[in-house]
Amino acid sequence: MKTIYYLATLLLALSQPILGCVCGGGAGFQEFTPAMREEYDHIALVKILTFEPFAHPKLTEEEKKFAAGTFARFTVQYIEHFKGDKRTEFLLSSYNTSCDIGLRAGQEWIIMAKESRGYATVFPCEYSKQFRDENGVRDWLYGTGFKLLTNLEKMYKKPVVKKNGKEEGHYPNGQLEYSLTYVKGQLHGERQIWHPNGKLWGQQYFNHGKQEGKSTWWFASGYVYSESRYLDGHEIDTTRNWFEPDGLFQPRSYFEIEDPFSDVHLPVDSLIKLHSTRQLYSYFVYDSTGQMREDKYYDRSGRLAWETQYFPEQKMYCTIYYDTRTGKLSYIAMNVLDPKSSSPLFNLDFDQKNNSHRKFYFDRNGSQVKVTRVENGQETILEQKKK
Repeated sequence: MKTIYYLATLLLALSQPILGCVCGGGAGFQEFTPAMREEYDHIALVKILTFEPFAHPKLTEEEKKFAAGTFARFTVQYIEHFKGDKRTEFLLSSYNTSCDIGLRAGQEWIIMAKESRGYATVFPCEYSKQFRDENGVRDWLYGTGFKLLTNLEKMYKKPVVKKNGKEEGHYPNGQLEYSLTYVKGQLHGERQIWHPNGKLWGQQYFNHGKQEGKSTWWFASGYVYSESRYLDGHEIDTTRNWFEPDGLFQPRSYFEIEDPFSDVHLPVDSLIKLHSTRQLYSYFVYDSTGQMREDKYYDRSGRLAWETQYFPEQKMYCTIYYDTRTGKLSYIAMNVLDPKSSSPLFNLDFDQKNNSHRKFYFDRNGSQVKVTRVENGQETILEQKKK
């Protein structure tokens, strides 16, 4: 399953509530490494017991002008401890702002906290991850919480229990959450996951720890969300994801957020009908080794928003973006990666509207060193890193 990578500006932890904040690129998607753990003073899987706004007593007068009301204090019960002293009280930074990570009472979190001005503080845009929400729901679809917890247990050499036989779990409301089977510590056979309302959420098959065959996920409404196929633990053939037919007119994807008024020319009854249909959202093509070869993304009306062709052997990929209002090509981006590190080496953006293109140059470490614009055959330096 491919995760959409939203590239956006990373704002400071003490940000104004009115400012937009989207974390991208790093903490949400990179694997947590041993070197990264050195950045944190406290690491643990905890249950949030209490949560309340907190007036931070150590803010400067200048900080109080824009950061007042952006801290919360919460107490925890430890489920699994990894690093730091076992204190029961922490602070959450950027509470009640657009950077608020959503940590609240009744949830379970893998918290990564830093000592800051006398308080163990959890900051946004870092590696803290929700493990269960207040209804007991875990991220079975992408497995982000499971992967981080497993990574930490290996990193801190926690005892490994090899499970055998059938295992089931339940939500706090008594509804069956999952049913699966282990053979010598590895998933084997069918795994089923349910939503708290009792409707099937996911169905996969495993062969001694490796995913095999068809994988299907459903919305809580019962509509299919995703269908894919696996071989020897990796995706093959075609993966399709759909919008949920909910009858609601609201932004459901990155390009609709960028262009929220793309459908306003339609009457209300047409909008309701549009959002009541089963519409493809994304489409991925993999080869027999699990290498992605192609992807496509669509808006809610079925209009192609962008598509990418991947050339893994050449370490290149090309993305074509479309104007979803007219269907015409908007611009093309060609990316070349370093053969050894897969860091970017060169990026070329072609803007059809302005009949120009920009070139982005990178060093061997993947750091951008120069940006130029080519127009009417002449290349002009826009930005250049000083040596």
